[in-house]
Amino acid sequence: MSAVNRIKSALRKWLDEPEDTPSKAKIWGVVEGPISRDDFPEEELWNEGVEDDWEFMVVVRLEVDGEMGFCNMWYSTLDEAYQLKRYFDTNIEPLEIEDWDG
Repeated sequence: MSAVNRIKSALRKWLDEPEDTPSKAKIWGVVEGPISRDDFPEEELWNEGVEDDWEFMVVVRLEVDGEMGFCNMWYSTLDEAYQLKRYFDTNIEPLEIEDWDG
């Protein structure tokens, strides 16, 4: 799954929206991470529905349809997680995701 699709999937779960509801989302920055799944109790990961192949998490500041919040974004590899962090190390513009209904 591509990084953008993983972000879209996580946003849908965070918002608890149906798959066919398009929304606008902006990631404004990485607040924390990447953090390894090894730093979390396995029971907590299971309770949160974290997939077995998601190994690294970043916490992002997120705007969805004008409302701000935070979201945990999970990635399969450390490199994928760092791609998002590196973007915000050099950019102040938000990463926009429009019409992310799949």
